[in-house]
Amino acid sequence: MIKYWANLLHLYQPPTQDREVLDRINNSCYLPLLRMLDNHPHIKTTFNISGVLLELLDQSNHQETLQLFRKLAFKGNIEIIGTAKFHPLLPIIPEKEVARQIQLNRETNLHYFGKDTSSGFFPPELAINDNILKIIKELGYTWTIVSGIASELGKWFTDKIQKNQQGLIIFYRDDIISNKIAFNHIPAEDFVNKVLLGENYKAEESKEGKYCKRGIKQIPNSEFLITALDGETFGHHIANYQDIFLQQVYHLIEYHPSDIKTVFLSDLIDLFPTAGITKPKPSSWSTTGKDLEHGVYFPLWSHPSNPVHKVQNKIAKALDKLISICDTYYLKNLIDQNYYNSARYFYDRSLYSCSSWWASMRPSWSPILIFKGANMMMLAALNAKLALTYAKVKEEYIKDESEEIYDQITNYFGQLLTELSKQSSNLLNAKIS
Repeated sequence: MIKYWANLLHLYQPPTQDREVLDRINNSCYLPLLRMLDNHPHIKTTFNISGVLLELLDQSNHQETLQLFRKLAFKGNIEIIGTAKFHPLLPIIPEKEVARQIQLNRETNLHYFGKDTSSGFFPPELAINDNILKIIKELGYTWTIVSGIASELGKWFTDKIQKNQQGLIIFYRDDIISNKIAFNHIPAEDFVNKVLLGENYKAEESKEGKYCKRGIKQIPNSEFLITALDGETFGHHIANYQDIFLQQVYHLIEYHPSDIKTVFLSDLIDLFPTAGITKPKPSSWSTTGKDLEHGVYFPLWSHPSNPVHKVQNKIAKALDKLISICDTYYLKNLIDQNYYNSARYFYDRSLYSCSSWWASMRPSWSPILIFKGANMMMLAALNAKLALTYAKVKEEYIKDESEEIYDQITNYFGQLLTELSKQSSNLLNAKIS
């Protein structure tokens, strides 16, 4: 039996990332990983590189890294798929901003690679719902990847390709194997011998097993495995992991050229038959079965019981109203363009997912990194207010609306600071006790 392994590595750094941290990640992860792939020309890997990371690498003069990305893409070692530029959690931002973020990433790929290189799409954090899948399809993408937990069957096929009702091809990530790799819970030898070759391998179910069962295959002569995880796992999250795990895997599979083949995710479309309609559940790759039972689809970014998330959502909704007013008058050429461009600059970046992730308390918690995101939202709001203040608008324009919205944002910002102090104290007391 032939096992086709399609591995996806997702690379991203937030727009607020410190230069020193970026340098460290580049030297410990990106460069060693890309150099290693360059030495294994027969290995195929699907990459998702957020546009914001490409720009950060460029601004920090990491030209060797960018050149290696281009070289590997040109040689056909890697395929680079689309995403949303600043890594927003797509289901919780306005739909107009979803389309904008995707288009911004396309333009960034065009700048660095000469084209938007693939018909595939990676939703940040694999966070999807029906509306997001519809937008992905409408924007011209052929396929996307979602978490295995999204499968309505509670398991995923490993020998056939499925589409949703809109005709978008849905690839389900093998959550169990992906997480075993991500958390260093499976040695390279076991991954090759027990997973790829299938030698006496019995899959373990996760804690939420009824939602995360292994794949089901029907055709005995070939099947596929889809893994997807943060590229930063290799060298940054786990020191030297690109050598300890990936390189060891690549060496081992060289002994089985007839049994194991590495492929791009897009290759699976031609290798396996398309059969059946699938309807993925709203979810992310951090959503658990218990979360789904409680209707909490994106718990690390928008949990109804999280007091910080509640305030962050209030700021986000009010800020979008303010930016939408600016957008309207910008299109009519009735606004100060410099302030508007600054407002848009900060707003686009403020949609990144990290500030709410750091507020999840599951277990991530960083008041400083939460504040960085909130500060970016305030900079967007202030520039939007100034843009409208200096706008050349008609007499009937009701300025009180934007003033009221801006006042709401500043009030919510104060609430957020209070909540950060309160929750920090609660967490510290719980730790001490």
